[in-house]
Amino acid sequence: MRLSAITLEGLAGASTLAREGFEAVHAQAAGPESSALADGLSLLRAALDPERTLGEVRRLGLGTPESATLISDGAVEQVEQLDPAGVADLIADSTHRHLTVEAAFAPDPLLFRTLRDLAAREARLTTALGQGGQIRVRVGWLFNRSGTHASVSVLSLQVGDERFTTTRTDRPAWVPALLVDMSRRVHRVDTTMDEVALALAWQAALLAPDRARRGHAEQALASLAKEPFNLEGASLVLREGRPRLGFGPKLLSARAVGAHALLAARWAYAAYVERPDVLVVDHAGPSGAVEWWRALVDASSAPIEQVVFVGNE
Repeated sequence: MRLSAITLEGLAGASTLAREGFEAVHAQAAGPESSALADGLSLLRAALDPERTLGEVRRLGLGTPESATLISDGAVEQVEQLDPAGVADLIADSTHRHLTVEAAFAPDPLLFRTLRDLAAREARLTTALGQGGQIRVRVGWLFNRSGTHASVSVLSLQVGDERFTTTRTDRPAWVPALLVDMSRRVHRVDTTMDEVALALAWQAALLAPDRARRGHAEQALASLAKEPFNLEGASLVLREGRPRLGFGPKLLSARAVGAHALLAARWAYAAYVERPDVLVVDHAGPSGAVEWWRALVDASSAPIEQVVFVGNE
């Protein structure tokens, strides 16, 4: 699945923004619109998958440790106990407190096959797939005046030229699972993940009861030796009984090696272990980083289908 177009309304720095023609490796110039693009995709993902709502909300600076999600019939209905300052930073206008994100995605063969299987129960999907099967979804976030609560809704879902009801009482039974699947196919590199959290995540992947996931984690570590990172011998080590990342023959920490080591480790983990279809990257990285991503996307067994750089210089 690839992002092909997006329209945003109500975000700070870009009260209205429309972009289309996204390439497999897409670089968005640094600036307010770049931040809005990344935040819009995070808000979309948070609205579609209840299990990921709070994580995205906190990474956007909207949440507090007490924040909670109200879920009704498998869909996000409200997010409560938000940080008013974070909400004020996100929205374009303190009077109009409604944000909308509409994105169009081109399905890959796997997602197309899923839709084709669903068409056995939903005749209109057969028509939609004959029109190419592009999926367009629109979500809305309505914040209260105090910035402590948000009502969240999926406003529309369209496959090809066919529109499907998203209201909880009338939507087709297959819609919630499709929306969750789409959310999980989009991922944003977590810039809040420090070395400790990243090492714990890597440890879980390397020790997972899933040989494929272990292999992906090993691949990710090996990829750090390539240009432009040149981090030879990246591995996991125990320091005082806790997992840490180690680099080079002396197994130096990411702090000792330099800031680029932690950046590279976050990227490799997101690409090889998380393995989304669309990966949003907030930092342009060192010289040669775009080539690293392009080689990754173009590989015969590519772990991701598309990378969207925001904040590109």
